Amino acid sequence: MSLYGRKIPVARFKLRVTSIVTDAENILWSKVMWSNSKVDRFSIPLNDLEDDPTYAKRRTSFLNNKTNRLEDKREVMLGRAKDYRNGRKLRSRTGH
Repeated sequence: MSLYGRKIPVARFKLRVTSIVTDAENILWSKVMWSNSKVDRFSIPLNDLEDDPTYAKRRTSFLNNKTNRLEDKREVMLGRAKDYRNGRKLRSRTGH
């Protein structure tokens, strides 16, 4: 593999991509999902999620779909939001 005529070792390229994905995952969990502990993290195969808005009823979401197994995750995330200052801003009318 080369870029602008310079050879790039594939192993080094793969390592960099893996590093970027790991960094993005850590930012997602710490800044968006309010969890710095790896023990609190969960994984869900995204291909298995069912979220088709054409089948949705009012006041339902992919969180309510039992096949997604996310019912308890909503409560966990709301609890985390309540515990973090930036999470509490989501409930404030002014965002402060």
